[in-house]
Amino acid sequence: MNAHGRALVRSAGTPAGLRNAVPRVAAVSCMVLGLIDLLTVIAPPMHSRLAASLGIVPGVMVNAATATTAGAGVLLWCLALGLGRRKQRAWLLALILSSISFMVRTVAFEHLRFRAMLPMAVSALLLIVLVTFRREFYVPTASLTQRRVVWVITGTLVLSVTLGFLLVSLHERISPHGTSSLARLGAVILGLVGIPTVIDGNDSRADDFVYFALLGMGIALGVMCLYFLLRCMRRDPMHSRDAQVRVREFLERGAEPRDADSLAYFATREDRHVLWSSCGDAAISYAVVNGVMLAIGDPLGDEEAWPRALQEFCARARDLAWIPAVAACGAGALQAWSLAGNFKSMEIGDEALIDCETFTLEGRERKSVRNATSRVVRAGVVMRLERAADLEVDMRDQLRSLVGSWRRGHVERGYSMALGRFADPRDPDAIITWAERHGEVLAILQFVPWGGAGWSLDVMRRSPSAPSGTTEALIVSAIEQAGRHGIERVSLNFAPFRSALERGALPEAGHVARLHDAALKLASRWFQIASLHAFSRKFGPTWSPRYLMYPARRDLPRVTAAYLRAESFLPRPRDFGPVPVTARHFGG
Repeated sequence: MNAHGRALVRSAGTPAGLRNAVPRVAAVSCMVLGLIDLLTVIAPPMHSRLAASLGIVPGVMVNAATATTAGAGVLLWCLALGLGRRKQRAWLLALILSSISFMVRTVAFEHLRFRAMLPMAVSALLLIVLVTFRREFYVPTASLTQRRVVWVITGTLVLSVTLGFLLVSLHERISPHGTSSLARLGAVILGLVGIPTVIDGNDSRADDFVYFALLGMGIALGVMCLYFLLRCMRRDPMHSRDAQVRVREFLERGAEPRDADSLAYFATREDRHVLWSSCGDAAISYAVVNGVMLAIGDPLGDEEAWPRALQEFCARARDLAWIPAVAACGAGALQAWSLAGNFKSMEIGDEALIDCETFTLEGRERKSVRNATSRVVRAGVVMRLERAADLEVDMRDQLRSLVGSWRRGHVERGYSMALGRFADPRDPDAIITWAERHGEVLAILQFVPWGGAGWSLDVMRRSPSAPSGTTEALIVSAIEQAGRHGIERVSLNFAPFRSALERGALPEAGHVARLHDAALKLASRWFQIASLHAFSRKFGPTWSPRYLMYPARRDLPRVTAAYLRAESFLPRPRDFGPVPVTARHFGG
């Protein structure tokens, strides 16, 4: 039975309120029990009582029990997050650890007396919750048979043993014990689980350092293994390779309304998942990044069909223990997402939209663009525009080569507002426009279809040798030709935190607004924030806000990190998908 089937089974016999409370109770109990175990080892009074309670066993076993208690405390803290997300392996491991903890506290009760009552009660509560509501922990986790997982765990184990062997060998030189290499290797292996060996006994300080260093490496190795045991499934098992084909057919047959989202066409990226509503009249394009199910842009289809797709999206995330979130959604989808999952929102920037009918270069505010366009035209630069399907093969290959060579920086950024391919046969209606002078290409733009009467900017590249203002002139030419092709609107760049920048520039701005503005300008030294806003503002666009949505405040850091990873502002996970070929940002 899959996760969804198990969810239905446990839903039949448990009230909804109790179902929601069970993971939280288990997670809190697990954290409290882990904290008690750590205090037992760290706090001198509690540690001495633990040692006294185990006085009937050899000293080696006392040290092993102490190390086990410390390791169990750390692991219980790590398990709490998995329990809160209903993971099966977290349930099994927590059941084992809490059972051991309860038995140890019961045996030691004669010595610990009332100090053992709280951990015994917490252990008993956790055991009761785990056993009674075992069907509530139904979420599958990632497979442990992946080659990368095996290599990482094996490599870390070898590294830990190697470092431990070097440490023990150094200790042998300082305080010689006459041990062989094989005995030292055995001491390392035992030390990783907290058992002292024959190397101890002469220098107490050096012995303690080696003991706790090996124990620390052992606990770190255990935490890393626990991470792989509890990590979420990285890819949706229901994902189909034909999803992008179905999305493209959905867009081509005009199923998207005329006022569709300008990011709708980017759902055809190969590294996107697509969740269709049960009726097939709405879909959500999303990515899975570090356990976050990140929807991109607005849902596809009519707004009346959105609620069903949004509910199924949230249910899918819940069944797989993913955090549901939304990146770069528009104001139209804001309310729908808020109602579907009680999402909170944060404005992350604005999209620059141009109305082709009202666009003009007249007026004082358009002076810089008007002068740049005139200067480029006088320099002999000519603007060309073609559909991708109509491009000659040689020209297409030349433009594709230039797009790659002109890319700025070593990391390709862009996910929510980039297609990831250029002049591809799968995109016959994409618009390619370029500026050339005496046969030399100086700048390139690619637009993708936006509904029935719009273009959405995907790629913007410029040669380092291009005259100043070439990109501006090429955009103006594209907007003017768009009107002649029956295109009513053009979506330009996305300007991150535009409203914050403009608020901070006002004379009456407060201290917080000015501080925020200063931080954004500082970040603009490495990321295109202020430059994108200044560039797009030249064309007099209408600003359309975009939002990041998340289920709870505690999830915001993880959702933000996932979004930054998707956009390649943070290192991308290897299993996230192919690195995009193109990006939608100023200057390329």
